[in-house]
Amino acid sequence: MIENTVERLHRIRQNEANSHIDVYTHEKLYDSDTWLKKPIKTVQDLMSSFSGYKELRVLDLGSGVGRNSIYIAESFQGEICSIDCVDILDVAIEILEKNAAEHNVGNRIKGIVKAIEDFHITEDSYDLILAVSALEHIDSERHFTDKLSEISQGIRDGGIVCLVINSEVTEIDSATEKVFGAKL
Repeated sequence: MIENTVERLHRIRQNEANSHIDVYTHEKLYDSDTWLKKPIKTVQDLMSSFSGYKELRVLDLGSGVGRNSIYIAESFQGEICSIDCVDILDVAIEILEKNAAEHNVGNRIKGIVKAIEDFHITEDSYDLILAVSALEHIDSERHFTDKLSEISQGIRDGGIVCLVINSEVTEIDSATEKVFGAKL
């Protein structure tokens, strides 16, 4: 039976979710040999752009267990800092909240279980909007362009939008090793 595009995308999304759940439940934030070892360098480098801010509002789309958000919250201990963390996986948000408490930033982090395309970004709300390896998981081209528009409207004057998108992806059937193509 030939798989249609909707079924294929659903399968890909489910496999990605399973992969993330496996890492989230078996690895410890900042104490791992995986991508959970540290926040991405771009986020680390961005923090100096917010020096002098007395209040920082952040949106982390596809936050996972907090590798970037917790770092940001810790970087602004002496200031008012609130971070909305959106992830489609309830287990990611559960672990995010535990990680935030362990790092003494639980009062700065708000976990939201929702698909990125379903989370509404309020206009002029954030100083920093992150989407690190997340937007490529949006379920349709229309939702993708709609989300980019929302991001543009949701960032405050002088704010920063940080988008990291994995575009060189090749799908390989693990059973047959058949390559389905690049740039999904």
